[in-house]
Amino acid sequence: MSGFSEEHKLRKVTGAEEGFVRLVMTSNRLWQALATSVREKDLSVTQYNALRILREVYPDGIGLSALGGQLITTEPDMTRMVRRLVGRGLIEKARSRYDRRVMEVFITEEGLGLLQELDGPISEILEDKVGRLGEKRLNLLIELLKLLR
Repeated sequence: MSGFSEEHKLRKVTGAEEGFVRLVMTSNRLWQALATSVREKDLSVTQYNALRILREVYPDGIGLSALGGQLITTEPDMTRMVRRLVGRGLIEKARSRYDRRVMEVFITEEGLGLLQELDGPISEILEDKVGRLGEKRLNLLIELLKLLR
């Protein structure tokens, strides 16, 4: 005997539970596909995301706290991640021109070049995994995900 009552055995999964599980599983699979691609360039997905954000503001920089707030996942040690990217020559740090208390980071030409190398493989992954939904379904997905935030 399993020790579970019939009531527990027959409990149906709610729509919210199934939706949550499918969302997390899908997110994990997409994350792993990206991780495999960026790992070939010795990057984590979080590092790739930071570089992508910095490219969006290029040639300007962005404060460390603002960068951390835009990352897809929270980075518990922004200082270490930034130090690694600076050490590889992918980004530079400098004091803000407007507020000397704020440290800003800027993507370098080398960082831009690395992102350019990754653009093709990342686009292929996203088109294969997400783009196949088509524009109409993709827009619906985006709107539904906005509602969940």
